[in-house]
Amino acid sequence: MKFDSKDHTIHTQFIENITNYNNYKIGYNAILLDKAAPYVIADVVELLYRNKSLRNEIGNKGRETIVMNFAVERQIRQYESLYEGLSKTLQP
Repeated sequence: MKFDSKDHTIHTQFIENITNYNNYKIGYNAILLDKAAPYVIADVVELLYRNKSLRNEIGNKGRETIVMNFAVERQIRQYESLYEGLSKTLQP
């Protein structure tokens, strides 16, 4: 399958909501493959190669997701909350 960049221009609207293609879905911060067949992977690699705005948008959203959800400070707060909750339930 060949991708024509004018036919596959991806706007923010398509990134915010999952867009379904035959064998993959473009989500908020990733492209999800329906199956890991070599031709599907090749199609997605070609799409990303030809569409710089899509590459940048998914990359930026992915980084934002990691920073917001997996920052060290947030992980520390979550562990503290977990241990506080456990200590309350274990007290006689």
